[in-house]
Order: sequence, then structure tokens, then C-alpha cells
Amino acid sequence: MRSYRHGMLYQYENDFFTKPRKYDYINLFQVGELCSCYDYEVPLHEQMCSEISYIISGSGKFYVNGKEYEVKEGDFFINCVGEQHSIKASKHDNLRYFYIGFSIDSDMISDNPDLIRMFEFFSTHHEQPICHSKYDITASLMSRLINEFYNDGELSQLIIENLLKQIIMDVYRSYVKSNNKLIKFPRKEESAESVLYKVINYIDNHVFDIVRIGEIAREIGYSPSYISHLFREKTGITTQHYLINKKIEKSIEMMHEGERHITKIASLLNYETLQSFSRAFKNVTGISPSEYIKRISQGKAII
Repeated sequence: MRSYRHGMLYQYENDFFTKPRKYDYINLFQVGELCSCYDYEVPLHEQMCSEISYIISGSGKFYVNGKEYEVKEGDFFINCVGEQHSIKASKHDNLRYFYIGFSIDSDMISDNPDLIRMFEFFSTHHEQPICHSKYDITASLMSRLINEFYNDGELSQLIIENLLKQIIMDVYRSYVKSNNKLIKFPRKEESAESVLYKVINYIDNHVFDIVRIGEIAREIGYSPSYISHLFREKTGITTQHYLINKKIEKSIEMMHEGERHITKIASLLNYETLQSFSRAFKNVTGISPSEYIKRISQGKAII
């Protein structure tokens, strides 16, 4: 379905974010075509899945984690989970592009090294996320994918699955070829337990500094998706849950050691706002930071 809104051409499915569609090892979250008109900006948002964008025509700028990238016709742009992302069209030109939001189910490809490399590629932040294509074959496939999705004719589901796989593989291969490098993936000689130990050890020793899981991933050399999957599989909780618990444990230690300024505690633990720290504290302990400090004063609080 196509519609115009605020100078933009939209074509997408909103419910994909809550109900991704499954195509073998690919989870499809969104697919469509968008046209940003003359200086229009897609607001800053956090990537909830991997995304491939192909610039059909025009020019503009993609912003990722505060860094600016100029894009033009024929460019592919790759985003991964957790990135802070916005888009702005040129002042003198429309920016029209296809996009696909997806994730790869690592459990279904664990015995295929080539697909594991591809999974790692789309799960990892890239300092150079642009790949220019001299050919329009992949763009043609993306256009066909969108049309096939909305036509929903005979064999559409099978055709969509095959198109998705070909597009994702083509973009991965083009990027690797253009950057003349092979994407690294988890080393077989390093056990899952060893990687898990590194993650836990890093969090325990950097609880004041860490804000995002991507920071841990960069330090130990694995993708955020791999770390998140491994951590949950081995511990039963998410990496983010463990990090938050450690931050709250540290805040409680500080309170018992005499620190009573909640704003200072939140700042030391790298919370952007007092509200976000207070919310996390209450989620973990069941009471607010100020109530906990009050109980310490009354001799009722327990570490």
C-alpha cells in the first residue's frame, strides 16, 4: 500500500515490528519504498533489526551514532541492531530508496560457516556501511520483492523467501568484495563458556562505563547479536538485564558507603537521566532510590 504523508512516499507494513514474518532462517520485520522530499528528515530512532537500504534516485545523508554519511543513487546502506539512525534528503533533491528490515536466526544456520559469516556481518556495526553497486540487479530484485509481497499471488511466499535470500546474500557478497575483506566470525577454538566468561568479566569490571551492549561486543571482538544470543542461552537472562542488575548493585553499595545524592549516583553509573536510573532501580529492588536511602537511615535496608 502506498500513501503520501508529510512530503514522503510510504510503503510498508507497521505490524511487522510486533509480528515478523518467517522465511526459513530470515525474520522479515519491514519492507518497502520511501521517498524523502527536499530536506525532509526521518527522525532519529534506534534500529530494532538489521536493515538494507538501496538508493534508487536522488541524494541525501544517513546519520548513524552521530556520524554523517553521504548517499547517492546506486548506494547500498547497511544498519545493524542498536544503532541510532536518522535520514535527511538533500535540499535540492528527492531521496528515494528501497529498504528491508530483517534478522537472521542463528540457531538455524549454526552448521553453515558461510551463513554464520553473513549473520555476523549483518549483526556488526560498520565504520564504512556504504557499498556502491554499478549494476541494478539487486535493486530490481528488491522492487520485485515489494511487488510480490503486496500482490500475494500463487507461490508468493516461496518466491519472497528466495528473493530475500538472494538480496541479502548479494549485498553481503558485494560489500565483502568492494572492501576486499572477509568478515570474521566467532572462532571455533574459543568455547562458548570462554566467551561468556569474557562478557561477564568485562561487565563486572566496567559497570560504571558501559551504556550499550555494543561496547562490550567491540571490546571482546564479537557481534552484539552473538553475545546476546549466547548470554541468554547460557544464563537464562539477557545481557542487558545482567548489566542493569550490576549497576543497581553498585548503586546500593555506594548508598551504604554514605553517598546520598541520587543524581550523582545516576551520573557515575552513566545513566542519561535521573528518571531512567530511578526506573531501573525500582524495577530491580521494588522501591525507589530515595525510599531505599530512607530505609538505610532507619537501619532497615539490607544489601
